[in-house]
Amino acid sequence: MAKLILWWQVARPGLYFLGCVAFGAFAASVGGTLLAEYPGLVQVFIAGVAIFAGFGGLWTFWLLADGLGFARRGYRLRQLHSHEYWRWTPGPKLCVYEEWTPETGIRQFSFVREILADGYPAPSVVRIPGESQWETETPEWARGRRAEILQRIRECTGDNTQFAELERRAG
Repeated sequence: MAKLILWWQVARPGLYFLGCVAFGAFAASVGGTLLAEYPGLVQVFIAGVAIFAGFGGLWTFWLLADGLGFARRGYRLRQLHSHEYWRWTPGPKLCVYEEWTPETGIRQFSFVREILADGYPAPSVVRIPGESQWETETPEWARGRRAEILQRIRECTGDNTQFAELERRAG
């Protein structure tokens, strides 16, 4: 079951791509037939459908690349709150480090990544528990693996990422 979950990360974008192609073909065919009396309007309509299907193809490619990278490496970073995917602005972003294992499937560890400025990759500060807090504030599967997980986060966010310890919680 866990392996099926992993490969769904790859298969889902493929299905989305087929849906974009099918929608584009159907809309162009039906729209072209219905608007046959107006040749200029047919061209505008088909161009609009092509642009829409093209953006759908780009979106599915982005999802496919993410899914393939996750399947190949076994880990990834995601920014939570899908509406924020389109907001490339400086400031704090809630992110999640995800790992896949055949035994347990996908397991997660949340953290805050603060984007400091524009750029690619954007300079940022990742706020995580310090070495003394790591063993008590992270999920059990992450304990004893701080250096490995930080290295993976750096691989995903770029060399200009800094790490800062979380402030101790009161109480």
